[in-house]
Amino acid sequence: MERPRQDHGHSGGESRPDDKQQLLLQPYKLADLPLSTRIVMAPLTHGRAHNRGHVPNDLMREYYEQRATAGLIISEGVWVNVDGQRWRSAPGIYNYELGAGWRRITDAVHAKGGRIFAQLWHQGSVSDPSFFDDGRLPLAPSAVDPVQIVHVAGGTTMTVVPREMTHADIVQVIGDYRNAARIAKEAGFDGIQLQAGFVYLIQQFIHEPTNRRADRYGGASKIARASCSKYLRRSSRLGRATGLASRLAS
Repeated sequence: MERPRQDHGHSGGESRPDDKQQLLLQPYKLADLPLSTRIVMAPLTHGRAHNRGHVPNDLMREYYEQRATAGLIISEGVWVNVDGQRWRSAPGIYNYELGAGWRRITDAVHAKGGRIFAQLWHQGSVSDPSFFDDGRLPLAPSAVDPVQIVHVAGGTTMTVVPREMTHADIVQVIGDYRNAARIAKEAGFDGIQLQAGFVYLIQQFIHEPTNRRADRYGGASKIARASCSKYLRRSSRLGRATGLASRLAS
C-alpha cells in the first residue's frame, strides 16, 4: 500500500519554495516596461573599457549578452562627464562615440529578449588628479577629503582634498546628467538609474559631512535634498516611455 504523502506544514494558503521560484521567473510589468522575469541584475563595475576614450567594446557586449535572460539588467556605472571618473577603464556615456558603443550592447541584450538600464555615475571627490591630463583636482560640493580608495592605473590610491564646485560647475554637471540621459535614450537603453549612494557626487550633496555649503545647495536639510532631487530628475528626464530609478544609501 502506498504511504500517504506528508505536506510538512505547507498546507492551506502557504506557498512552497518552488512556488516562489516559479513566481520569480514569471513576467512582470515595471510601470510601462514589460520584463521577461522578475529578476534584476545589479550593477557591477569591471573596468573593461581598455581604451583612451573608455568606449564600450566587444568583451563588454558579450558579457551583457550572456546575462540578457535576467528580466532587467542595471549596467555598470557609466560616467556622465570626464570629471566623473574614479575607476580605471570604466566606460562613459557623455559623447556619441560612447553612445554608439553602448548601442551595440543594448541591441544584443534586446535581441535576447532582455531589458537594460544605464546607471549614471559621477564620483565627485572620490577621484584622483591622475585621471585628468592637466592634473586638476576632482570636483565636490565642498573641499572635504572623503578618505576613500580610488582605482587608478597600477593599483589604488587614497582620495585628496577636492576643489569646491562653483555655482557654474553645478549647473554644468546638471547639464551633463541631462546630456548623458539623452545619449542613453538614443543608445537604446530602456531607462536609467541615478547612482545616488556610496559617497559619490549626489550623496555628497545630501550628506552633511561632505556638504558644508552656505548656498541653496548646502547642508543636509530637506530643502537641499529636495533641490538635489528636483534638479537631477529634471536633468535626467528621458521621456514617458523610459524608466527612471535612483539608488540611495544612508
